[in-house]
Amino acid sequence: MNANTTANAPGAATDFDILVIGGGPVGATAAALLARESRVPVSRIGLIAPDLAQSEADTLPGAPAAPDAPPALRVSAIARASQQILARADAWQRIPAARVEHYERMRVWHATDLGRVGFRVVSHGTSGRTGHACGNAPLL
Repeated sequence: MNANTTANAPGAATDFDILVIGGGPVGATAAALLARESRVPVSRIGLIAPDLAQSEADTLPGAPAAPDAPPALRVSAIARASQQILARADAWQRIPAARVEHYERMRVWHATDLGRVGFRVVSHGTSGRTGHACGNAPLL
């Protein structure tokens, strides 16, 4: 449930068995998995999230990004296990392929140079792909 719109809609449910607070990638995935796989009726599962139009998302969810659009400034690193969870929630397959890129190495730093971390995947008979980088907006 979107706290700013759905809760105020006429006839909107206000009594839930499960209430997920937070509509980011983790909260939205948890709510989707509960709706798909729990024995709780979907109408008894609520999601409280800020209005997405006012969130920190780069674009609205599901809005196709032009192939030549600049990369998102806020991204998440999605490990293979997380990719499988997103697929089970029917979310991974909805992310436009142009907004996802595999990674083999990564370097992260803070603008004030307070710290940094980096790694490089060493392939031992695998594809060498640890996961994918994806803009946050398609994950919402």
